Amino acid sequence: MTDFGKRLGRYRQAEIAADVARMQAQRARQTVAHEVAMAYYQVLRAQAMGRVAEESVRRCEEEEALATKLEAQGALERENVLRSRVQVAAARKLLDSAQASEQISRAALNLAIGLRVSDSTAVEPLPELPGFNESLAGCLELAVVSRQEFAVARRTIDSAREGKGIARTDFAPRVIADGFYLDYHQAKPGGYVDIPIGSIKLEWGLFEGGRKIAELRMADSKLRGSLAQAEALSDSIAFQVNEAYRLLVAARRAIERGKAPVEQTRETFRIVKARSRAGDATTTELIEAERAMTRAGQEYQAAIFDYLACQAKLDYAMGTSHWQGNETASAQPAEKSP
Repeated sequence: MTDFGKRLGRYRQAEIAADVARMQAQRARQTVAHEVAMAYYQVLRAQAMGRVAEESVRRCEEEEALATKLEAQGALERENVLRSRVQVAAARKLLDSAQASEQISRAALNLAIGLRVSDSTAVEPLPELPGFNESLAGCLELAVVSRQEFAVARRTIDSAREGKGIARTDFAPRVIADGFYLDYHQAKPGGYVDIPIGSIKLEWGLFEGGRKIAELRMADSKLRGSLAQAEALSDSIAFQVNEAYRLLVAARRAIERGKAPVEQTRETFRIVKARSRAGDATTTELIEAERAMTRAGQEYQAAIFDYLACQAKLDYAMGTSHWQGNETASAQPAEKSP
């Protein structure tokens, strides 16, 4: 029997569907890797914020102890002591918030990995900040090669073309060749005759109320829809890469520009602290200098991990998942209660 390629077209459509499923599975793995990387960076960010808050608490407690000592000696007013205590409370509040954020980010990392939220997960720190020297054009070219959605779109178009070909085969007749062989024996001993019979049948529906034309038009519509979706997908991916690239460049610049405020506020705090020891600076000036140094440190740490998050976002937008080899998290299951 011949159907002018109808079954072959359906077979090719099945192959294309299998290819699309494999591509979608690969993109799903990239999505999981991206979610784990973002959760990992969030844990590192919370840890860095916690270290800054711990340093702030330590400095504020030292100033509070000194202010209390000077008050006992009658060299400092009660109001300044109260201000130093308020600053200690504010620093401890910042530390509490950082510790809570770290615990939440660890739970989110466990969730992204597939562990229990309550598991104890040890996260290794980054040995160094990864660099980035790619151009926007290079990123777009890499996205065209690596994004699985492009391959899925191409295979979807191929499937739609096969569907259009299948719809066209309905206009052709079905040619069925059949045959059989009869070994006929008569009642007379030794009497027999062989009868070969063959036939060729042609089936062709001449009028079906426009069903074939409608199916052909539907197949053609699916093909045009697949082409339009592929074009929209190209624009969407180009926008994603552009957005992630611009944010990455801005985050990289923020790191460079955040170094100067850290150094300046650290030096200002040192000078104001020395003046305070000599009695030339007020408690308010010391508190303001400490706040400025803490704020600059937090902004610098935020810029670093914003850069890492933007780099992960760009990798995901390009369809790559070449995470750094040292960016790993080892999970240690929590002890079960008896």
